[in-house]
Amino acid sequence: MPSRRPLVRKPGYTSLIHEENVSKADPRLRAIGAIDEASASLSLAKAFLSGEPEKAALGTCQEHLALVMAGLAGWKQTDYHENLAQALAWLEAFLTELEQSVEQPGKFLHPGQTPAEGALDLARAVVRRAERETVELAQLSFGDEVPDDALTYLNRLSSLLFLLLTAQSNEERSI
Repeated sequence: MPSRRPLVRKPGYTSLIHEENVSKADPRLRAIGAIDEASASLSLAKAFLSGEPEKAALGTCQEHLALVMAGLAGWKQTDYHENLAQALAWLEAFLTELEQSVEQPGKFLHPGQTPAEGALDLARAVVRRAERETVELAQLSFGDEVPDDALTYLNRLSSLLFLLLTAQSNEERSI
C-alpha cells in the first residue's frame, strides 16, 4: 500500500502554484500561513456558535479566505479578481445588515465569558495579524500580486468578527 505522507522536499522549502523551492520564510508563505490560521480560527468560532446564520456566514468567509490564499500562491484564473470582488461585496452587505441589528457596547469589551466569545475574539485577533502580514507583502516587491480587494476583505472580516463578538456579548448580558 502506498504511503500517504506528503512529497518530501528540501527542508525549509515548499512550492507555490507556478514556483518550486520557495523558502518557507518567503513573505508570500507568511501571509498565506497567517490567512490559513485565520481560517482555522473561524472553524473554532463556528464550533462554539449556536446560531446557524452566523455559522454559515463564517463558512462562507472560509471559502473566501481560500480564494485569497490561492491568489497569493499564484492561482489567477480569468475570473479571480471578479470572484474576489464578489466575495468582498457579499461581506460588506452582510456587515451592513449586521451593523443595523447590533447595539454597540459604548465601552471596551472583555470577552471570554463564554467559549463563543473567546473563540470570536481569538479569530478577530488572528485575522488582524493575517491582514498585517498581507499588507507587509503588498508593500514589498510583491505588491502587484496582492489585490486591494484581498486587503480590504481581511480588514472587513475583522470588523465582522468584532460585530459577531459584540452581538454574542450583548446576548450574554441580556440573559
